[in-house]
Amino acid sequence: MSERRTRRMPVSLIAGLAMLGILIVLAVVAPLIWGESATTVSPNTRMAPSADHLMGTDDLGRDVLARTLVATRLTLLMAAAATVGSVVLGVLI
Repeated sequence: MSERRTRRMPVSLIAGLAMLGILIVLAVVAPLIWGESATTVSPNTRMAPSADHLMGTDDLGRDVLARTLVATRLTLLMAAAATVGSVVLGVLI
């Protein structure tokens, strides 16, 4: 039984690290590539998904997909801060 458990853990670990690596690369690269389209205000407000805007546009005409990808960095930073805060609070308690 313990052999099965040790065989699965490295695969799970590698898959998790690969996903984390992809998120980190995306967090670094996304603002450089899509930063301008995420903040550019256009008259195309509340457009449905199309070839130009895969997830549509918001109230100000900004591309929703670009804004989501650019926000990855902030999301990862907030998740890391929450994790650190939880660890510190857990150790203190």
